Amino acid sequence: MIRRPGVIGLVAVLSLAGSCRGGCSRPSDPAATVEGRLALLPEPVRVVVSIDFAKLRGSPIAGKLAALGKDDPAGDRELEDFRRRTGLDPLTQLDNVLVGFPEDARQRGELALVLRAQRLDQARLVAYVRDQLKKSGDDLVSTPHGRFTLWSSRSKPDVAGFFIDERTFVLGAGGWAPRLAELAEKAHPSDSAATNLDLTRLTERAANHAVWAAALVPMATR
Repeated sequence: MIRRPGVIGLVAVLSLAGSCRGGCSRPSDPAATVEGRLALLPEPVRVVVSIDFAKLRGSPIAGKLAALGKDDPAGDRELEDFRRRTGLDPLTQLDNVLVGFPEDARQRGELALVLRAQRLDQARLVAYVRDQLKKSGDDLVSTPHGRFTLWSSRSKPDVAGFFIDERTFVLGAGGWAPRLAELAEKAHPSDSAATNLDLTRLTERAANHAVWAAALVPMATR
């Protein structure tokens, strides 16, 4: 039996949610474009993977993906509970997920993720995740950082996330969350992945696809 990945995967991502404090004065929707999302990733990022759910929903494969969950009553109940409590339908309201890794990600588990949705209700999502964590004896821990509040589970403090606005959630693993929050504070960060011209060119060539990846391969690996 194939379970829908949407709820489980999203809960894992949103197990670390946060809020913007003091009024976010950055451009109204900084992550609306691929270039804007790259500007939220640290400069060491060398591999970028993107899934555009909005494009997938409009493609012929959408029906096949929807059919995968029809024989999963437990997954349907889990998804319905998530929708009811958070106001977010992962199947229809997620727009894009972009993930970036550095060349040596395996050493420290560094990762940056930018999730885009039609609307994210921070309070309801945080309440839902807190309840889920408490079932396993864990909890959410808040850490102020500039205009943002970083949230992490008590058991995994090196993985934390925050909301830039009601459409954009950012997650950092391997201790990257504070660095991501600092990038999100800047209108034109000079130390982001967007300043890497080679990586930017690759993403521009691939970004018209629903699912794509771009990677700068070290000369030694080549």
